[in-house]
Amino acid sequence: MSGTVLVVEDDANLRYFVSTVLRGAGFDPVSAVRAEDALSLLDGVPCDLAVMDVRLPGMSGMNALGEISRRRPDLPVVIMTACDAVTETSALERGATSFLRKPFSAEQLLDGVRKALACGGTKGASPRKAVR
Repeated sequence: MSGTVLVVEDDANLRYFVSTVLRGAGFDPVSAVRAEDALSLLDGVPCDLAVMDVRLPGMSGMNALGEISRRRPDLPVVIMTACDAVTETSALERGATSFLRKPFSAEQLLDGVRKALACGGTKGASPRKAVR
């Protein structure tokens, strides 16, 4: 696998873990701590996929997901969360391509990434195809 992946996670340890796993699988991870920074990066860095947390400082990951879906409907987005209030269904309805419940293993992360890339973005389609 290869391509640029935008990793949006405020927890430094988890951001490092996700980036390391992705790098080991041949991806080039680019990271952001805040959703606002991630949206700015999307304007200047060609990305093939985004992996994003729900709970972020400032704008939430779910609000950012809506903005990403509007700006880049072709960009697959993997949502990751430990928040019980956010369900897989709600994330997929908002434009996510894949969903990961924290904690997750490196294998689960890569499986979610593979499935999200296989589905890709579907312009104007909402909800996107559910991926587990």
